Amino acid sequence: MTNDVKASRKRFAELCEQQYHVISRRQALEHGFNASKLRHRLRPGGPWQKILPGVYATTTGTVTSDQRQMAALQCGIAKMSLRAAGPLGVEGTLLDWPDAQAH
Repeated sequence: MTNDVKASRKRFAELCEQQYHVISRRQALEHGFNASKLRHRLRPGGPWQKILPGVYATTTGTVTSDQRQMAALQCGIAKMSLRAAGPLGVEGTLLDWPDAQAH
């Protein structure tokens, strides 16, 4: 294994660690994962799981609240929810989300 490959894997591992093991499709592509590699990792029973469109957990098992929040940030949903001033109901379901149809 070359030093470049080792360094790239280390950077990817550090990114995953910093983001609660949640990455966007864009980030995965930037770190050398092509569509085929993503499909393989996201297959049923594979090592990754889809949290939101274009956002993946690089772990198996139950997605944590930290991972859900990071996934929302990756999708830009967190920014929208800040503008909406508390759109979540008691059970955590969306009651009203301005401009929801635009996204």
